[in-house]
Amino acid sequence: MSRQELLHDMAMVMFNKPYVLLTSDEQAEVEAECDYQDMGDEQEFNPITNWQDILFEQMLRPENLVKQFETMEEFKAWIETGRLEDLEEQLLDFVRVEYYEHACIVRDEIYKRKVNNTLSQCEINSIN
Repeated sequence: MSRQELLHDMAMVMFNKPYVLLTSDEQAEVEAECDYQDMGDEQEFNPITNWQDILFEQMLRPENLVKQFETMEEFKAWIETGRLEDLEEQLLDFVRVEYYEHACIVRDEIYKRKVNNTLSQCEINSIN
């Protein structure tokens, strides 16, 4: 995949329009995402692997993630399937972009899991 193709594809993912139609600020943002990383002497740049990583990271950005759900209930159901470590990271991301309603849902799920874990530990300790 050429650099120009990568720029075009990334522009479509990030802004849903071709690279040539982006503003200069948007083009700079796309270029920053597409910059080749120094992989060292032993590894060569693999555009497919890098592209998949970039796409996955783009999907998990709060501003893109919330678009995947039609209702807050769908979002909440999805949050309930996440790992605690991932939820804690996502909470910070949602606060950073000021998506406070979503952040509250994530925060409540984290709290619920920590309380349930504490209660489970108390039950185990009381049995012993």
